[in-house]
Amino acid sequence: MPLAVVGVLATALAYASGITAANMLGSRLGSFAGLLEVVAATFYAWLLLGESLNALQLVGGALILGGIALVRADASGDGVVELVEAPLGEDVPAQ
Repeated sequence: MPLAVVGVLATALAYASGITAANMLGSRLGSFAGLLEVVAATFYAWLLLGESLNALQLVGGALILGGIALVRADASGDGVVELVEAPLGEDVPAQ
C-alpha cells in the first residue's frame, strides 16, 4: 500500500507539473524543451555510467540545444504576423 501511494503521488505530481510547465512555456517551446530529456539522459549516461559518446551523438545534442535556443530567441513566440492597414487600404505585414 505505501508503495502504491508513493507511486500515485509521484506520478500525479509529475504529470501536474509537466502540464503546468507546458502551459507556461507555450506549445512550441514546450515541445522543444521536451527534447531535453534525450540530451539529459545522454549526459547522465556519460557522467554516471561512463558511456562513451561518438561524434554523431554530440552533433545531435548540439543541434537539439541550438534548436531550443532559436525557438526561445523568437520574439513573437507564436509565429503570427500582425497586419497593419496601408494608406491604399491593403493589408501589409507590420515592420
